[in-house]
Amino acid sequence: MVFKKEDALGNSIGKTVGFYSAGESLVFFIITLVYSFPIAYFCLFLGVQAAFHLIIVWYLLSHRDFFFLTDTKKPLAVVNTANKITLFRITVVPVLLFLILGSSRYPVLPALIPLLVLTFLSDLADGFISRKNHERTFIGQILDSSGDYLVVGLVAGFYYILKLLPNWLFILILGRLIFNPLCMLILFWIFKKPEPNTTFWGKITIASLMILLVLELLRLVVPLMGAVLFYVEIAAAVILGFSMVDKGYYFIKNLTRPRRR
Repeated sequence: MVFKKEDALGNSIGKTVGFYSAGESLVFFIITLVYSFPIAYFCLFLGVQAAFHLIIVWYLLSHRDFFFLTDTKKPLAVVNTANKITLFRITVVPVLLFLILGSSRYPVLPALIPLLVLTFLSDLADGFISRKNHERTFIGQILDSSGDYLVVGLVAGFYYILKLLPNWLFILILGRLIFNPLCMLILFWIFKKPEPNTTFWGKITIASLMILLVLELLRLVVPLMGAVLFYVEIAAAVILGFSMVDKGYYFIKNLTRPRRR
């Protein structure tokens, strides 16, 4: 994709996503060699990853007007550090999914677990940097929430397929992940403006689910963790319940505000 020389933001978007694409392809190629993945599996990964990253670039370029600081409304000339970290969490999704699928036949857990932990830690890093450097942006709020839901939802779905999650917990997670976007879509349809929001219970819920998903993988390495994991699953379920009540309250509260003309 070619951008005009004066298009600093477009170039920054292309370079950021392109850098991640090249780096993640290299990492997966090394993993393919180490664990002897079929070449067809690697080629399939490249195709899925390329399509996924093109969609990300298209979305970001189509929403340039979202690249502004929320405090000062100042437009961004380039993708800032916090957003770059958030984009890592989103662009790495194909690598995670192909490793999770491959884990049913290949011993890839030594590569998958650290990458999953790093992906989840990026959720803490982008928030910390955006607050510390006053880099909180409107696009960052959207990408952060979308990245969390995308990673947690897809990983949980593949865990369910591979029998790593109990049915009742997967249904509860799925219900929570559908409930919030549905409320946001309704608010957007009414007020004609995206309303990305982050609440205390929302962040606690995502954090608890990320910890749960890592521990579910560790159980394959440390079987004795199964007894402790049951209580972790119950705690996550309770947090999910409180979070749904919190989101329902936020939704009802926002329905009562005046509409824009």
